[in-house]
Amino acid sequence: MNGMCKKDYRYDKANSCDLPFLKEIAKRVIRNNYTPFLGREITDSFIDSGASDNEIEVNIANCIIMKLSGIPIGFGILLENKIHLIMIDVQYQNQSHGTTFLSYLETQLFKKYQNIELQTFANNRIAKHFYLKNNWAILREEDANMLILNKIKNI
Repeated sequence: MNGMCKKDYRYDKANSCDLPFLKEIAKRVIRNNYTPFLGREITDSFIDSGASDNEIEVNIANCIIMKLSGIPIGFGILLENKIHLIMIDVQYQNQSHGTTFLSYLETQLFKKYQNIELQTFANNRIAKHFYLKNNWAILREEDANMLILNKIKNI
């Protein structure tokens, strides 16, 4: 394989025992990735409000954990035809894990749907670039702050 080793990924459905770990990943990712465009005050306020924890608790049945060699490194939440949330822990970002996980989640959704969607903050340049380079297209702007992107199954 051209000197590259295949990475040992596994994907597991999350359960309530995973909640503490998932909440901590979300807090780290939100602080690291959202503070640059939302600011520290808004980011801290969001985390302190419990909204991040609540979002994970409410959607635990739709949550998939990504593991690398048995170590949980991220998670995603799928709701109907949408990637509701995808987070890769900070120390594993920019190493192709996000692209691999996004592809896995797309495959799961394309088993049921021809058109899948996700949303991201319009000002989140890093996420916007990530999705566009992974062949997602901007479908519409939901409001001044949110972009809706979609991808259509290749038939």
